Amino acid sequence: MPAQHPSQMVELDAHLGELSPDLFSSIFVASVQALETYGIEWAIELVHQLAIAPALGREPVAPEALLSRLGFVSAFDPALRWLLRRLASAGHLVCEERGGARLYSQPQPLRPAAIAEFRDLALAIDPRNAASLDLLDAAGESYPKVARGELSGQQALLGPHRIALWTRYFHNDNPIYAINNIIAATAVANRLPAAQGRILEIGAGGGSGSEALLDTLGQRGRLSAIASYRITEPSPFFRRRAQRGLTAAHPQLPLEFAELDIDKPWAEQGVEPESADLIFGVNVVHVAQDLAFSLGEALRTLVPGGWLIVEECVRPRPGEAISTEMIFQLLDSFTAVKIDPKTRPNPGFLTVAEWRKALRTAGFDRVEVVPDLEAITESFPLFFAGALCARKPR
Repeated sequence: MPAQHPSQMVELDAHLGELSPDLFSSIFVASVQALETYGIEWAIELVHQLAIAPALGREPVAPEALLSRLGFVSAFDPALRWLLRRLASAGHLVCEERGGARLYSQPQPLRPAAIAEFRDLALAIDPRNAASLDLLDAAGESYPKVARGELSGQQALLGPHRIALWTRYFHNDNPIYAINNIIAATAVANRLPAAQGRILEIGAGGGSGSEALLDTLGQRGRLSAIASYRITEPSPFFRRRAQRGLTAAHPQLPLEFAELDIDKPWAEQGVEPESADLIFGVNVVHVAQDLAFSLGEALRTLVPGGWLIVEECVRPRPGEAISTEMIFQLLDSFTAVKIDPKTRPNPGFLTVAEWRKALRTAGFDRVEVVPDLEAITESFPLFFAGALCARKPR
């Protein structure tokens, strides 16, 4: 079913900057909208499955009271809070603040979810949306088990039986995820030195971001600008997968593959200070255990004038829940991080303003956003992908 080009696209195109409007077809925009709605349907379904709906009434209640009332394990607290925020932002629950705490009520009965119908709609728009739908389904099916303490989030979503799901999701054939890699590749290509550029990629996973960057540089005739390209990933499985695919596709390039944990001192892992002209990562820095520490390590690794390019899912407004988070709220790596009220007020995704503050506090002197997400949010609030480009002072 072909999607209609929404009126917001005219304004969206005006704020894309370095990006080609061709990336944002009517089918892509319709897919984004369908996936966001699908997450809402799953939230409705889970509120019913977990018997949260009967526990909510006209009187406002705090999430921690619900957690105790329903007998859920404490590890489920972030996921429960996400469910309540997501449904409140969609207008299905009422949220009010009292003394800095959020309380929720349900003035009207919650309708049944329509998961099957919206899944069919998303697949009709683009069959390749299956990769994102399947991962949302896996998360949704895991919520009750994690809530009751039968499984941890890690066991439910990161076990060997889930590898194929993640591999398909973090792939350039998945249009909803591939846009992250394309934005990062464009931002990197536009900031890589004209010659002898030394690139460090962090959290490369299976190499889909690396693949997008090399394809972009190849299309521009700029592969010769790479003096060295160090591709790092802490998972041996995904690192080996990336190495096999990328070295076969680019045997002539100076590619190096290594382990790097961004939560530990980089120099102790073989990454020397001022050894990179450009560092980039796609959807990795938001899970840094200590964001200030990891940004500081990136700053030390860059040469003066070098760029850090952090491609991230960006929260449109402070505290607003988005459907993609449904997957990650079950994972400690996403939720159990160091919070700073000034530079990292919540786990997970940050707003553009929060990223700017974190990067400038870390010592970067210039921050650019590709595309202009703050302007885009006004006309198309469902677009979340962007590259935060921060320069080390010269």
